[in-house]
Amino acid sequence: MAIGQQWKTIFLAALLATASNVQAKGDALKQARGLLDGGNAQGAYELLLPLQSARAGEVAYDYLLGLAALDAGQPGIASFALERVLIVDPDHAGAKVATARAYIAMRKLDQARELLTQVAQSKAPQATRSEAQRQLARLSWARNDIRGHVALTLGYDSNATSATDERNQAIPAQGGAIRLLSIGEEDDVFSSLSGRILLRRPLGDDLHLLARGSAFHRLNSTEDDFDTGSLNAAVGLQYRDDDNIYSGEIEGDHYRFDYETLRNSLGVLGRWQHVVAPGVTAGLYLRYTNLDYSPAGQQLRDGDRVTLGATYVTSLDSERPASIYAGAYGGKESKDASGAAYLEHSFWGLRAGGNLELIPHLTAYASGSLEERDYDGADPSFLKKRDDSFLKLALGLDYRPWKKWHVIPEFRYIRNNSNIPVTDFDRYIYTVTLRRNFD
Repeated sequence: MAIGQQWKTIFLAALLATASNVQAKGDALKQARGLLDGGNAQGAYELLLPLQSARAGEVAYDYLLGLAALDAGQPGIASFALERVLIVDPDHAGAKVATARAYIAMRKLDQARELLTQVAQSKAPQATRSEAQRQLARLSWARNDIRGHVALTLGYDSNATSATDERNQAIPAQGGAIRLLSIGEEDDVFSSLSGRILLRRPLGDDLHLLARGSAFHRLNSTEDDFDTGSLNAAVGLQYRDDDNIYSGEIEGDHYRFDYETLRNSLGVLGRWQHVVAPGVTAGLYLRYTNLDYSPAGQQLRDGDRVTLGATYVTSLDSERPASIYAGAYGGKESKDASGAAYLEHSFWGLRAGGNLELIPHLTAYASGSLEERDYDGADPSFLKKRDDSFLKLALGLDYRPWKKWHVIPEFRYIRNNSNIPVTDFDRYIYTVTLRRNFD
């Protein structure tokens, strides 16, 4: 009986010791988590590191040690601990992102990019995917980045001339005489070729050189007097300070109409963007543009345009990749010549849109914009100030049959609601675009 009681005592003592050991282990992790959450990564690292010989291989311990070592400036120790997590749990998204951060600190950029891409394209929680996307953006920031695309578009335009459908107009300045407009609403089929390139080159840890350019040319099948083309380019600097990105650019634009120069412009653009949270960005921009019209009789339109705007972009917390954006802006377009008040105007506008991946390789998107323009002087022909409401809607699909190739059917509706009859019109445009990306 005494022997049985002795064994019971030994068993209970062992059980209590085991429970005490488990509690001590849990307390160590709890204490380390509290230190990390309180911003004391060095304290958490010093608490956990001595336990490594006994606890290496435990997912919870290794993950916490990896995070503490990473934030304490020990990426080598962090990578060893986090790699042990991934051996036991290969799908641990948080460990993949943390391991990638360690690899970035160790300049193992290809390995980091691979892990982050896996998480960004996975079904991990939105916050984890957003952090992976953010780290991918930082990786892109740290290297020469050259990307662009070329695109071929075929389409139908219900109003290729952007003209009113009422060609007989009463002209108040001519006593109400009825005049037949030389240009009326005409539909047409068309093709266009476009391309864009963006270059970003590091000049230091936080400073980049930016350069971009694009070209566009549209050919109408019948209304070839309304063929258009454009070239534009910009160069500037971009500076990053934690979650803030500042950029300044000089930009120029050349626009052609019927193969003749219609307008050249030169201006500057300043922009500030702030990462509010992973996957959420807000920003402000200020643009000044000098407008120079070439054809005889168009010089009255020479002048300056100033625009101040705000933007907001966010990724949605959903199972399928999705995002929305919104923006607002306002400004003033003034003219150099006296007597051109009827061409000067103030304006404000709203933009919004979004996209949603329906199935792998197929994304739906929609966008809309509205701009209100209030002109300063009376139109010399219609003897009243012009007021416009310009609406543009778009709906489309982006199908990716092969890597870097896109097939994009799109429908656009454009409506300019104006109190001046000759500038009141609408258009329906149907297009299919084949685009090849380069990066």
